[in-house]
Amino acid sequence: MPSVSSKTSQQDPIVRAAQNRLLSKLPALELAALVEHSTHVSCDLRDVFYPNGQKIKNVYFPLTGMISLVTELKDGTSLESMTVGCEGFAGLPLFHGVPVARTLAMCQIKGDFLRVSAESFTSLLKVAPQLALLLHRYS
Repeated sequence: MPSVSSKTSQQDPIVRAAQNRLLSKLPALELAALVEHSTHVSCDLRDVFYPNGQKIKNVYFPLTGMISLVTELKDGTSLESMTVGCEGFAGLPLFHGVPVARTLAMCQIKGDFLRVSAESFTSLLKVAPQLALLLHRYS
C-alpha cells in the first residue's frame, strides 16, 4: 500500500512534480493546481495502487518509481500489459470516463509518486485544458 512520504518538506512540491515528464509540460498555474490536490507517496515493490475490477480511487504520476499494469486472462494467468514510468501516469481508464480498473496496477520499481484522488482528478480535467490535452496525447 502506498505510504505518505516524509520527503514532502525536503523539496519544493512544484519541482518534485516536474520530475514527471507529463507534469513538467504543464503551464505553471495548472501544475500548481494539480500539486495542490496531490499527495506525495512512496511505494515498495508489489504495493498495489488499484486492483483489477474495482473502482479507481486515485491516479498516480510516477516521479522516480515505475508502475506495472497486469492483465488477468480468462485461464487465470496474468501478463504485464504496460509499464508506466516518469513519462506517464496510471489511471487512464478514469481519464476516459471508465471508473473501474481493467488491470491490476502495482509498483514494479520502488520509488516516489504523486497521488491524486479520482474526484480531484476529474475536476481538474474540467479546468486544466493543457492537462487534458497532454493526457489525451499520452493515451
